Amino acid sequence: MVTMNITCDRLDDMGSMGTTKDTTAHRGMAHTFAGVTLTTFTHLLTWLFGLYVLKLNPALLLGAMTGAGTCTAALNTVKDDADSPVPVIGYTVPYAIGNVLLTVWGVLIINII
Repeated sequence: MVTMNITCDRLDDMGSMGTTKDTTAHRGMAHTFAGVTLTTFTHLLTWLFGLYVLKLNPALLLGAMTGAGTCTAALNTVKDDADSPVPVIGYTVPYAIGNVLLTVWGVLIINII
């Protein structure tokens, strides 16, 4: 049996160990702003690329975007707003790929940090 221990302690600027709470207090707004910017930018870029370059149906594109984000609640909202099950067609493959990448990259990022 393989177990993985992940600690939330990180080295601060002086080289001493700090807790996650200290790190968040020190760099919280910068990390929050970076996360919001990155999330918004990637969804906006995906929407524009899919709609204007690939010329995808908006319902399929929104289904694919919710699948890539692995967010079933968003799929249900898109499906209700579209009054159609069409977004589900775009949801399936990006959802499967998103879950695999989320699992693999999550472990890699934790090990890199």
